[in-house]
Amino acid sequence: MRIAGWFLLQIMLSVLTVGHSDAGEACGECHGNSQKMQEAGYPQFTLSQAEIRAQTHMPASCSDCHLGNPGDVSREEAHRGMLMLQAIRQKTWEAVTRNSMAAEDVRDWPDLAPRGDGRAAQLFPKRLYDGVLKDNPDYKTIIYHDKNSSTLAFNPGTAGKTCGKCHAEIVKSFLKSPMGGGTGAHSQSQYGTWTSRTGPQSCGLWLGVLSQPDQDKFTGEKIRNFNAHSTMPLSEKDAYNSQRNCNQCHVGCLDCHLDVRMRNSEKPGDGPHTFVKKPTSLACYGGGRSFSCHAGPLERRRGDGYLRAEFTQASREGTDLLKEKQDVHMKNNVACVDCHEPNRETGFHGDLRRNVTCEKCHVTVVQDHKKECTGRLTVRRVIPP
Repeated sequence: MRIAGWFLLQIMLSVLTVGHSDAGEACGECHGNSQKMQEAGYPQFTLSQAEIRAQTHMPASCSDCHLGNPGDVSREEAHRGMLMLQAIRQKTWEAVTRNSMAAEDVRDWPDLAPRGDGRAAQLFPKRLYDGVLKDNPDYKTIIYHDKNSSTLAFNPGTAGKTCGKCHAEIVKSFLKSPMGGGTGAHSQSQYGTWTSRTGPQSCGLWLGVLSQPDQDKFTGEKIRNFNAHSTMPLSEKDAYNSQRNCNQCHVGCLDCHLDVRMRNSEKPGDGPHTFVKKPTSLACYGGGRSFSCHAGPLERRRGDGYLRAEFTQASREGTDLLKEKQDVHMKNNVACVDCHEPNRETGFHGDLRRNVTCEKCHVTVVQDHKKECTGRLTVRRVIPP
């Protein structure tokens, strides 16, 4: 009876999964057909349901993540309202999809995949110059569809309609964390003037308070406060552009959990929809989108970068020394979040401990070090001045 019950449960789960993923969706009729996608001029977007399942490890359908109008078979209507990858223009900060990009930009950046030699910008738009693939200078970065195209911040509204379908409480919790842009949750978000309670950090001034609920607009509160205390006032445009730069690092769900890889016929789980539960160390450094969240001066006081190599910003001699010399933790596949664990005091998703203890892995060494330091302090105290 128990075996029969187990098989019945598996059948029920299978039916529910298929119904949740594919019912009423025409996406697979085109994207699952290589000939149709070839004729449409987009062979790189041929994706089978099996391939997507292997990469996402989720029963979600195409529209669960990308919205759109999946019940329609026409290309225009099916893609209406669809969420997709966007690139941010260098000069205007305008967010554009491939449909709005120049033909030569799309030609040299046909899909989302690691390209080029540098990990820091491996997903960034590329251009082919004299046979050499280089970063496209017309763009700043790229953003996934759970971020706001205006502020570049995490978009709770969009996340609620997509990731939040299955992870509603996590989305709500994440919004309260420093990563999600929680009001007052981060020291930088309190740093509004040179004489404010919190002093300057690597990021500098925090000039744009985000309006709720979608964090889709900046308010003028911080700018007015700054200008009232400064002899060199900032324009609203400059302040907001500065804040957009900061918001690149205040991530969304996909920034941490989407681990884009090259397609591999021998590994169907590798591709543009590969998801991971534990964020990679590269994700903490911008995920290959042409910026480095945690590679600033604050980190380099403790050593020039955890990933080093192309992330190193030392002298020429220092760069030559470090680029081939991996951090010992990195070499042993210790990820950032293996040490910077969730903050149990707040319990907010994405709120990680800044101060970590080496005792988690090096108990004896830490205890011996404490004894040695205590002994030295004791000796110093008994010696008369």
